[in-house]
Amino acid sequence: MFPQAKIGIVLLKKFQSQKRSPKPIIELLKKSNELAKTYLVEDNFSDNAEIQVHRKAYQRFKTKKEHVRVLKHY
Repeated sequence: MFPQAKIGIVLLKKFQSQKRSPKPIIELLKKSNELAKTYLVEDNFSDNAEIQVHRKAYQRFKTKKEHVRVLKHY
């Protein structure tokens, strides 16, 4: 369905950040948030075209309980 899709997962156990993020990371996050605002122009989040694409794709997956596996130990 999405041949070019890439999925990444990060799992942190017992993570506690004691430090402030480095300035380059903070700046990158600020720029990313501003860029996201150019795509998310509708007041209602789900009305944005980019969100609709993801919602329609998600609806194509089976979501019945017997088809969903949940990682309980994480």
